[in-house]
Amino acid sequence: MLYPFQPGKFAVVDPMRKIIPIPQVLVPVFPQVGDMVSVQGGDDELWRAEVRAVDHVHKTVRGYFFVKHHQWNENQLWKRESMSHAMDTVHFKSIISIVEGQWQGPYWKDNH
Repeated sequence: MLYPFQPGKFAVVDPMRKIIPIPQVLVPVFPQVGDMVSVQGGDDELWRAEVRAVDHVHKTVRGYFFVKHHQWNENQLWKRESMSHAMDTVHFKSIISIVEGQWQGPYWKDNH
């Protein structure tokens, strides 16, 4: 059972479990338009994607990819990968989490 623990966090309660610690629990992600999501890319690289459309039937989102800014070590900002108007499709299986953060002009900064 999942119980609200802190804003955005839940505690797992399993009264039948006798062994501790419990393994990692995977909770499905259901993105919404306007969310910034963490996406598993190739070679275990994490990207960000701004969700612009959600297709629940095909379990995909459409949106724009963001990559680390060239001065990532100084500013921790994500910049849009391409200024093309073409959106990319991301399957729900590739989405790791919904990312909290804020816009700084055209750039995204994660909350830590």
